[in-house]
Amino acid sequence: MEKGYQDIIFQTDILRLDSVRNALLTRYPMHWVVRTGSAYDRAYGSLEDLSQERIVTFSRNSRPHQDILNLLHSANIVSPRINCVNSASVITRLVSDGFGIGAMPAALVVGELAQGTLTLVDGVPLPSVMDIVARWRTGAGMERVEDIVSLTREVVGEFVAQLPAGYRLDMN
Repeated sequence: MEKGYQDIIFQTDILRLDSVRNALLTRYPMHWVVRTGSAYDRAYGSLEDLSQERIVTFSRNSRPHQDILNLLHSANIVSPRINCVNSASVITRLVSDGFGIGAMPAALVVGELAQGTLTLVDGVPLPSVMDIVARWRTGAGMERVEDIVSLTREVVGEFVAQLPAGYRLDMN
């Protein structure tokens, strides 16, 4: 985006540049997610216990990644096995294949949870929220991008309204 190759991006962080606008589309609560029936699908007694496993989450230095590191470091867990991926669909695929424990919003895998292929791990703290942000370039010729952002807000709003209560946060 900074080099002008992309007009709009949807991600987890705000970019502060004069030529870029940002809009918070929604916030999702984070969850620990595992493949149902895998070795990871068990009760964990503590964050320290869970952190002994392979954790799969968002890109290195993204806010979700930093929040997880801060949580682990505040619990004196200094060498977690965190695998960073830049795509929610790749995280979903890795967790679905039994690669590790996903640290991600349940809202992004609502279908897999409903089908029973993925399961939430309860009882272990996790950073509270993940933002979904639209970022787009401004300037002449970018009027259609504003229309896309407006449409995206509507679609995201409809999607969030249909989520189970524990998978969404009230943005009001």
